[in-house]
Amino acid sequence: VSQDYFRNEFPGELASRLEDVSDDDLQTPKPVIVAPAMEALGYSLDEPALKEMYLNLLAGASTKSRSDQVHPSFVDVIRQLASTEAVLLETVLRLGTWSLAQVRRIYTSDSSYEILLPYLLPLVHKETKVPLVFNGLSGWIENWERLGLVQPSVAEHRVSRTPGRDLYDWVETRPEYMSLKATEPVAPEGEQPEWRIGFEKGILRATDRGAAFLRIVSSRA
Repeated sequence: VSQDYFRNEFPGELASRLEDVSDDDLQTPKPVIVAPAMEALGYSLDEPALKEMYLNLLAGASTKSRSDQVHPSFVDVIRQLASTEAVLLETVLRLGTWSLAQVRRIYTSDSSYEILLPYLLPLVHKETKVPLVFNGLSGWIENWERLGLVQPSVAEHRVSRTPGRDLYDWVETRPEYMSLKATEPVAPEGEQPEWRIGFEKGILRATDRGAAFLRIVSSRA
């Protein structure tokens, strides 16, 4: 299947990404990039999001004016992404800065806490505005942080320049938060429950490396 693809489809798909590049700006991509990228592409033909990233990376490496932006490690970055994760990553990197919440079980006796959801983002469907829920979101963000693409933090948070606007009012309406909130214990009248569900405000930023990665692998960057 891979050989058939590279013989019949690959030339046209790569050429379509280079059609606006002048002949003087074309070059043979460096082997350190093209060899692992071609190999990884061959294993990703049934993963459209990953395939698109590899093709865009190869197009960037084949363009003199952009090739210096194509770091060899970007191939390994794509290799360490799941397809659904890759689609969301592009959205996160494109916005650049996000309000982030960390959901906690907070104990009444000493205000100690247990982290239930390390990272929660205000993700909604672009058209319907219905909340999008990804069960693996926290793990994905940890993966992106490990790869140097994003920097999450609950040591700081965003503040709106518009008076009275709360950039974290979305948290309590998230299905994930409401589901955990429903598990809170009910205390006898006049007493406080043993624990409650709450959250800490935070921020998620794309790093310079994340922005550079997006410029190379996304056709819309």
